Amino acid sequence: QASLNFDPFKKGVSAEYNVWDERIKELRLGMIFETNNDVQRAVKLWSIKHNREYKVRESKPTTWYVRCKSHSASLPCNWQLRATLWCTHNIWKIVTFVKEHTCVRVSNSNDHRQLSLELIAEYIIHYVQNGPLYAIKEIQTSIKRAFDTDVSYKKAWYTRWRAIDIVYGDWPTSISALPTYK
Repeated sequence: QASLNFDPFKKGVSAEYNVWDERIKELRLGMIFETNNDVQRAVKLWSIKHNREYKVRESKPTTWYVRCKSHSASLPCNWQLRATLWCTHNIWKIVTFVKEHTCVRVSNSNDHRQLSLELIAEYIIHYVQNGPLYAIKEIQTSIKRAFDTDVSYKKAWYTRWRAIDIVYGDWPTSISALPTYK
């Protein structure tokens, strides 16, 4: 099993090795990732940054393929991305990437479909660690500042509970950890 040896924080290394840099959030053909989850996270963050949504068309153990959400017979859009697992190196690589969308952006969607509860919870978890009473409006403001996307009150509320579960544990787990007396 081969592995890549590089320091991702060394200046210029992401361009040299063609790896994802979360600070820049740009995708390129030939970009490599350690796991399929890393590919999916990168595409999510890229699509949020560019205010574009996608649908997964194929998800297999060795292939992940997505197309523009607007792609249909009546509204064709060329944007697509395919990543495959290189079994010899145990890495994922973007093998197809059409960067430009040819569809008309229908709306500036509030509450982006790729901005999931897990992604927001990951972003706000340090606030919840400081105190679980992190206000919903503060969550909405933080997400707007970080991702330039509005989230609904409902999504922010569920995200806060998800982050609380991650930090403190969920109710069933907490209750099962209590001592029982006979």
